[in-house]
Amino acid sequence: MATFDALYSLDSLMSTKDGKTSAGVYNGGRFSDAKLDGMIQQIKVEMDAPKRDALINDALKLVKDEYYYLPLHHQIRPWAMRKNVDTPHRADDRPMPAWTTIK
Repeated sequence: MATFDALYSLDSLMSTKDGKTSAGVYNGGRFSDAKLDGMIQQIKVEMDAPKRDALINDALKLVKDEYYYLPLHHQIRPWAMRKNVDTPHRADDRPMPAWTTIK
């Protein structure tokens, strides 16, 4: 089931590549951190939303603070909207008309 949060990025880019699962499938540099792997495993099974969000935040902070991953591309989001229009910005850049409200 899709989660639409940072789990997939953390798991595919930052997990230790084991060759048996999809963990670390895009970890081309063979980066490995046991503490981060443990955090990612906890995120996968945590059902309490605030606890899960805190785990994701802690994992992303660790990645940022330790410079484990340096993105080479920063996508500019050229969205413009009127003040009375509100729509969530999805990670895949696809606006959903059903989720848009006009005040």
